[in-house]
This record gives sequence, C-alpha cells and structure tokens, in this order.
Amino acid sequence: MRSASILFVLSWALAACQTLPPAVLSRSLVATPELTTRQPRDIAVLPIQDATAGRVLTANLEHLRDEIARALARQAYSPLSAGHVDARIGREASSKGSAVDASHVRGLAPKCESDAVLGIRFSDWDESTLMDDARARFGAEVLMLATDGTVLWSGRVEGSVKAGGEGPAPLTRAARSRAAVDVFARALIDELPPRRPAAR
Repeated sequence: MRSASILFVLSWALAACQTLPPAVLSRSLVATPELTTRQPRDIAVLPIQDATAGRVLTANLEHLRDEIARALARQAYSPLSAGHVDARIGREASSKGSAVDASHVRGLAPKCESDAVLGIRFSDWDESTLMDDARARFGAEVLMLATDGTVLWSGRVEGSVKAGGEGPAPLTRAARSRAAVDVFARALIDELPPRRPAAR
C-alpha cells in the first residue's frame, strides 16, 4: 500500500514537471537599436493576415487585433483604434500586399498618422488537439516599421499556447479558440521591449 502511494506521488510529480507553460515560443524576433532610440508611442496595428491553410483564424482576427492592442498598452505603447487605422489605409493592407513585407508596409505607414506600424501574418494555426490538451500551435511573422520606413522590430515566432493560460481552459471549442488567441497576443507582445516614457 505504501509503495503504491509513493508511486502515485512520483507519477504526479513527473507529470507536473512535464506540464508545458501557457506559451511556448521559438522566436527569431529582432528589436533594432532604432526602437530604443526612437521610443515610438502611437502604434497602428494593421489588419492581421490569415495565410493559414483554410483560413482557420478568420473568425478570430478582429478579436486578436484588439488583444494585440491591449497587450501593446500594457507595454506602455498607445495603439490607435482599428477604426482609425482602417479609415486611413482603406483596403490596401489586407488585399494588395503582405502586412510583413517591408516595401508594402512602407507605403502604408505615412497614412496611419502614427509613430510606427505593426503588421502580423499567420502562416500556421493548428487547433487539432485543442479539445485534448487545450493547446493551439502557430507560426507567424511580425514587422514593425517607423513611419519613415525604418525597421524597428521583426522576425518569426512559432510554438504553442494553452487556452486559458495558467487557469482552466474554457469548455467549448469556440471559447477555447478565442482564449488561445488571447494567450498568443500577450505572449507575442511580451517579446517587444516595453516603451520607456520620457523623463519629466
């Protein structure tokens, strides 16, 4: 009986050690020195692009864009409203080029009335195990440009996120999908160096 109890405790401890954190990221994100020297404040978040097979993120794109904006605010940036950005750029960002193609975004940046423009493009979003382990796997590219076209932050990020973060995952697939998007947004923007407000 005692040996069975010990075996149970050891099994539980091993499982706890193997539990993945809410966000597992493999990234090649680079913040250039200009990000530090310029300290952009107002950020225009372009419409997020879903280049996944089957466009599986489409239902959550607007929500994801809002969560990216909230995460930017937690890093002391001031994201412009999506409505303002869309009114300034029209359909160009989503229909005529890639949000992570520097030459394309350089044409959009001056129209946004911001200090910098952030583009995100997903190549992969896999929810095949979402109802089993509450995790979604992803692959995405990121590009932040100053309005004069200078690259401030760019690269690729891959990995997985757990719907619900440190807490329990929602019960339904739709709710889990949205919750996984929330964790992704926070994890991505946590990789962006926070803005240092100017000293008074």
